[in-house]
Amino acid sequence: MNLVFLGTPEFAVPSLNALLAQNFQISCVITRPDAIRKRGKELSPSPIKEVAQANGISVLETKTITPDICAQVKDLKPDVAVVVAFGALLPSEFLAIPAKGTINVHASLLPRWRGAAPIERSLLAGDEITGVSIMRVEEGLDSGPYCAQTATPIGDKTSSTLTKELAQMGGELLVHALEAIEQGSVQWTEQDEKQVSLAPKISKKEMLLSPEKTLQENFRIIQASSKRAPAKFLLSLGGEKNIRIRVVEARDASYAKLEPFEASIQDNRLLLGAHDGTFEAVRLIPEGKKEMSGEAFVRGLTHAESLRWG
Repeated sequence: MNLVFLGTPEFAVPSLNALLAQNFQISCVITRPDAIRKRGKELSPSPIKEVAQANGISVLETKTITPDICAQVKDLKPDVAVVVAFGALLPSEFLAIPAKGTINVHASLLPRWRGAAPIERSLLAGDEITGVSIMRVEEGLDSGPYCAQTATPIGDKTSSTLTKELAQMGGELLVHALEAIEQGSVQWTEQDEKQVSLAPKISKKEMLLSPEKTLQENFRIIQASSKRAPAKFLLSLGGEKNIRIRVVEARDASYAKLEPFEASIQDNRLLLGAHDGTFEAVRLIPEGKKEMSGEAFVRGLTHAESLRWG
């Protein structure tokens, strides 16, 4: 089976590796152009480009699927196009090219969480389970039928942990789906439009921790936090001294009985009062610094006369 693979971030790597491990023929990889992906100003290739080049696969770099890209893909005569977090919409001209269609590895149990941020949305909503779907790409937003799904409990998994797990699950499921397509035994299930929920991109505003929110709401924000959309708050040390802080890990500390907006240092621990209780910032990243424990942060404070947060 002749494949074209479209993907960009680390999430897509296990899927490409799974195809390579099973010796699928991959005529071309399409990925987004080199970009500044880490601190500094140097351009870096996408994780998918690095894997493709290491395995001698031809790479096309583009921000959008242009008529020129479509023409090049058409010349390859692919049976299936595989999409895993490519980062751009596919026009109808492209979708008409693969003989057996275009399929997508989507990180949710469709029809729940159609859109760009299914993992973060499932965490913010407090879902008990999530999973991966292999769906046929159509012109609508993640609206095509699916041929395979697999689920996993969420529990206390962070966004980072869950993303890695779903990426691995997606690669394994993708192989089975392609085998079924190749054998002609694939079965497609139409999505129930009554069960649809949308997963638009997470805004930074949504990830602001707040004393006006409940402990559960704040904990879900921290659980869904990522480098792209981190859970943050502003700590006031009195006067005009403020520090913006990203919280990586937190735990319930309601024994402290703090009022909303009140912050306190107790036993070298940073405690924050919320709407219905108190929590401790166990691990955090002060703006401009590296990740550290809450205790290390507290020991480094030189001015903390009247702590407030919000």
